[in-house]
Amino acid sequence: MHGDFTKSDRKRIRELADLAWDRRLRLELRKIAVAMEEMENGRLTPIDVTDRIHIFHDGAVRDLCNQVSTSLPWTAVCRAYFDGVLTNEDIIDASSNVRDGILRFAASFAKLARERETTESARSRRRCSPTPHASGVVVMWHKRGRRCDRDRLCRAALL
Repeated sequence: MHGDFTKSDRKRIRELADLAWDRRLRLELRKIAVAMEEMENGRLTPIDVTDRIHIFHDGAVRDLCNQVSTSLPWTAVCRAYFDGVLTNEDIIDASSNVRDGILRFAASFAKLARERETTESARSRRRCSPTPHASGVVVMWHKRGRRCDRDRLCRAALL
């Protein structure tokens, strides 16, 4: 999709990616500002603030850098829009090609998130209980009362 953009579209996408980076970084820096205020009010020690700064540097900033450096600006913009970092007001002055693309990608991200939730939910419901059978074979039974003799996850629970 990103190869279909004009030069001005690509420039706007880079601007949106920069805006998303600034906003994400600002959100993380606010946590440091709050820690500094808590130190000034006596609720935190300087050592606590220093620890939070190290956590910020080794965690949030590193994750942000990895997101930006390992993805195309187009992907970063779509993800930022999906996460709510970029809003409709931010993309209103982009071309219709860019706006439509972002909205399509956001819909795809939402669909993947729903599928992932459904899969994880199904896995958590798939907990089976081993029941010894009269023949000495252990039979797995789903919570819903169905026999489970092919599910690898259920068999793995026996190990």
